[in-house]
Amino acid sequence: MTVQQNIETKIRSSLAPSHLEVIDESHMHSVPPGSESHFRVVVVSERFEGVVRAKFQILGAAIEPLRSTRKNARKSMTAKSGSDVLAK
Repeated sequence: MTVQQNIETKIRSSLAPSHLEVIDESHMHSVPPGSESHFRVVVVSERFEGVVRAKFQILGAAIEPLRSTRKNARKSMTAKSGSDVLAK
């Protein structure tokens, strides 16, 4: 299973998102091909409903097991609730 697939699996099982994007952006950085080291993550989940400041802590907790095995991996994360998306 790739790092990208692991991230998707962890987030899906922890947050049951209505929308999930995990994009490998490693090719945009100075890393060897196939590094899987930089990801952009966009998550829309009802778990974030009513949460103002702790969204990234909730998302971080969902992928924490992966962080400990890939210390150099970088992730750009966007976390929204369904209401956040509709308000835009």
